[in-house]
Amino acid sequence: MGRENGDIDTEVVVLGAGPAGLVLANLLLAAGIACTVLERRSRHWVENRSRAGFLAPDTVAVLRAHGLASGLDRHGREHDVCEFRGPEIGFELCYGKRGSGRPHTVYPQQSLVSDLVAEFLRAGGAMHFETTAEAVGDPRYRAPLGAGS
Repeated sequence: MGRENGDIDTEVVVLGAGPAGLVLANLLLAAGIACTVLERRSRHWVENRSRAGFLAPDTVAVLRAHGLASGLDRHGREHDVCEFRGPEIGFELCYGKRGSGRPHTVYPQQSLVSDLVAEFLRAGGAMHFETTAEAVGDPRYRAPLGAGS
């Protein structure tokens, strides 16, 4: 890596250490593709930001198929009922018995992100926190990609 001027030499750069970017980065790394994750926030912020934690069945299946679900399997909970409440009436909707019949899994997003960061780093991935991308370029050319014709 040519770090003296801030350059990072890699095949793929993933911008952002959210769930989607981290899943992609882990899959690329597992496939032998050099990958670097750049995140503008601190690791502490990324791993502790409270967000949604409602995972669709297909998402859980992808995580399991690629060995990225150990924390989710230990601490996640299946969920298939939603309760609606009003001032005078409430009702439950058992969505697990509708549509595909598959429940969602509840697992806090910050826990999933922490798991994915840990796995990526354990597998040797390159990750830079508190780092922004100023330009994306191709080493065969001087100008950043998309900068004029």
